[in-house]
Amino acid sequence: MSTEFTHEPARSRYVTTVDGVEAGEATYVLEGDMHVFDHTFTDPKQRGQGLAGRLVEFALTDVRERGGMVRPVCPFVVDYMDAHPEFADIRA
Repeated sequence: MSTEFTHEPARSRYVTTVDGVEAGEATYVLEGDMHVFDHTFTDPKQRGQGLAGRLVEFALTDVRERGGMVRPVCPFVVDYMDAHPEFADIRA
């Protein structure tokens, strides 16, 4: 099984694919350098594999590397950031 994570800035989202098929997304609204994460979705057939958590980790790492900040409003992203204090430096 091949899993990839990508950023699609033109669509304001991060995407995960499994064997070339889209399996989930984390969407955001950009306000300056603030990424307001508003929704996370995983295809029901792909749930239970930790894809959403890995996708959010990828997204947060990418935002940090680009010098941005995060305001989580999606409950999944809120919970993820609460459980991973290593991202506290980019949380607004």
